[in-house]
Amino acid sequence: MKFRIHLIVFSFLIMFNLSAQADAYIGAEGGASWHSLNLDRSRDSLSALSGTKVSYKDDSTLASWRIFLGNRINDWLSVELGTFAGNDYKAKFSSSAVAINTKVDYQAADLSFLLHPLKDTTLDGLFFKIGVHYSRLVGDGRGTINGANAKSAFNDSGTGPLIGIGYQFKLSDQWKLRASYTYMDSFAGLSSENFDNFHVGLSYNF
Repeated sequence: MKFRIHLIVFSFLIMFNLSAQADAYIGAEGGASWHSLNLDRSRDSLSALSGTKVSYKDDSTLASWRIFLGNRINDWLSVELGTFAGNDYKAKFSSSAVAINTKVDYQAADLSFLLHPLKDTTLDGLFFKIGVHYSRLVGDGRGTINGANAKSAFNDSGTGPLIGIGYQFKLSDQWKLRASYTYMDSFAGLSSENFDNFHVGLSYNF
């Protein structure tokens, strides 16, 4: 179940690459992600349930990565399909009566259009990104509340927009080095959840 979304997107990626008639490429990138997963409601619910003031600590920075296939349609436009994931996000809720550890797995597939507005200039590696993602959050929480065992789980998925900016450096006719920032809004279809991603990677042109 965990990797189903990745298997689905890679099936489309393979078909996309085989049928492509333009300048095809493949790549991988990795780096750091910052999130705004809203835990305030969970904290408030635990406070009301336990009758104590609950606080939480969570991961502020996550390691993440993306694998992609793309086509340079023309001098000004590329299209990419990718899959995005990272290490588990963890949070701990605590008070005099509460001890809950939560782990959240996140993953996404994206369709992105890259605009290259400064072709044949000194900044021809600059690109802007706009697209859509299908993403998923799967969470599991375990611990105790007022001495009793407690367990919870959630599974949210949905679509949202993404935008970004980046620059790619030509290393050779086939290889390019890329650095980029991507903002993914409404992660898992939830308006309060988003990701900021800073990645560095390589791509290879066929």
